[in-house]
Amino acid sequence: MREQLMNWRRQQAVTFTAFNRYCTQVIRRMLPQLETHACLAATSGSLYSQQQQVVAIEEALLGELAEVHSVHSIVGYPLHVSPLIDFQQMAHLVYSTGVHSLDGTFAGAETAPGNSRQQAMLEYVVAAHVHVYPANVHSIWVYVGALIPKT
Repeated sequence: MREQLMNWRRQQAVTFTAFNRYCTQVIRRMLPQLETHACLAATSGSLYSQQQQVVAIEEALLGELAEVHSVHSIVGYPLHVSPLIDFQQMAHLVYSTGVHSLDGTFAGAETAPGNSRQQAMLEYVVAAHVHVYPANVHSIWVYVGALIPKT
């Protein structure tokens, strides 16, 4: 998916696409938690203990995001598909977010629009997680995002 993102950016005459390794690691750790959250939220109903687990996961996820957001302005999307799809279909979903076309002037960025320095500071995050269930059922999570360091 990283290669595909770089190809889309090259088509826009962008010669370099930077990826933030630290934020990628943080997001990659979060994706299995999103799967657990989705499963618990779908089955929690009125069971108080499961609702508490859902809330605990949400708080943990928000804490990890706060860690990233404290130093970066970020725009990103967690994409979830549960039927197994091929790479081209997943690439189409990622493309439809429009993250590849961001130029550093997204909302929340603390630098001036059109600033070439801010475009040079733009970094990307791409992470994926596949959770396999019995009977050949797959739950696929892909996160794609763009970030700029806060000044």
